[in-house]
Amino acid sequence: MVRCVGLLLFVVLAFNAVAETSIADVRAHQTLKDSFIKSYNAGEFNALYAMATKLYQQRVNEQEFVAWLQDSRNRSGKINSSQLTDDLSSVKYFLLKGELQTLRFELSAASATQFNDVDFVVLNSSSRPIMASTNPRRSKLEKQVDAALQNLSGDPRSVGFSVGIYHQKQSYVFHYGTTEHGKSKLPTSDTRYEIASISKTFTGTLLAQAVIEKKLTLDDDIRMYLDGDYANLAFDGEPIRIKHLLNHQSGLPAIFPDDPAIFADQNYEQIPYRIIAARSGYTRERFLTDLRAFKLTAKPGSQFRYSNASADLAALILEKLYQKPFSQLLTERLFTPLAMHSSELQVAQIEHPRLAFGYNENAKLMPRNICMIGADGGIRATVDDLLGYLRYHLDESTPAVALSHAVTHGALPKYAVGLNWQMKTDWRGVRQLWQSGGSFGFSSYAILYPEQDLAIIILSNESDSQAQQRLQAAAREIFHRLR
Repeated sequence: MVRCVGLLLFVVLAFNAVAETSIADVRAHQTLKDSFIKSYNAGEFNALYAMATKLYQQRVNEQEFVAWLQDSRNRSGKINSSQLTDDLSSVKYFLLKGELQTLRFELSAASATQFNDVDFVVLNSSSRPIMASTNPRRSKLEKQVDAALQNLSGDPRSVGFSVGIYHQKQSYVFHYGTTEHGKSKLPTSDTRYEIASISKTFTGTLLAQAVIEKKLTLDDDIRMYLDGDYANLAFDGEPIRIKHLLNHQSGLPAIFPDDPAIFADQNYEQIPYRIIAARSGYTRERFLTDLRAFKLTAKPGSQFRYSNASADLAALILEKLYQKPFSQLLTERLFTPLAMHSSELQVAQIEHPRLAFGYNENAKLMPRNICMIGADGGIRATVDDLLGYLRYHLDESTPAVALSHAVTHGALPKYAVGLNWQMKTDWRGVRQLWQSGGSFGFSSYAILYPEQDLAIIILSNESDSQAQQRLQAAAREIFHRLR
């Protein structure tokens, strides 16, 4: 009897200790949040950077941090109120109501005066009933995933999306919303999405395979694989190298034809039609003519310049190396071995009965993507196929996978780039690799946590200037909830 009473007393004391620790942790987060908001409202962004831990400052440059907060402050206005919405132990989520916009604030406190990490995502001020879903919300994982997707599914800009998760050796797939606005057509595992720039990781993987097979090296001058004179593809004696085509350091333009008028303004409803007009009838011959005429303005490897043209040039080099069309290489070397039977490379605006319709933030039906070669963003795939592809990329014992994840620009724990995979290490030392994509009416986000053997993919049939950020925030929250 005495032993039972002693055990009970121990359990009560232990419970109280945990409860007190939890209360103290919430208070620390609340205090830090209040200090953060005060400096945020005053525009004291350098002071906010000083509140970061040394580990955070090692990962994030002060100038970039200040610019990010300034942009957020311009969008939200001053924060008028805040509310704790989710307590995920080391990470807390707050709803911040600003003068102009409402934010979901992710905060991890090291103490009441220092943060490990922070993030914002803009929420739409209006709301709607939560979307229909295939998520049964029975198991703990199903409930946690659904909770992490509440803001995405409740956002009136969202139309439909599919989520794939590989966790603890199990695959999970959930579908939300509709494939066609205004109709009750839940996505299924047969629904195809345009995955846009996630396609670039396939191009990087194929080039990694070519390196393993000793067909080229990442430091090769690209002119070794081009017929004719391309003296213009070097600056001050430094040529564009193979690796520069895969980390946006080539200096080549966003697209060919390189017409500034295409992106003259940020009218997202008009830019797609300008791109379509520019790319309609655009041939490989014209691409190579424009490539020969282009003039670099800096040494390759010295500046970041996002370039779809680089991915297409990489595909042309692959075609020359293997003497096969790029689409055939994708099928033979990735789609078929990985059982991606519902994936295809499509460069024309061709319909498919299982392809979801794509929309912008105003629910306007958008045109299909159009590409020249498609290495930059021409793949259409299902969430199940993409989840299988991410599982392949979790296995870094595969030489081509390991090489595609090797840093070619930057350095961890700060931001770095591999072969079209972006990467960083968080404050807990967790390495993550990701790539997002956006076409005229689709958005996508894929992330790998190799050491945790965890992968997340979200495919959506809606696109706007902040859509990829919302998908990223949802994937981050899924990760936090599954830890």
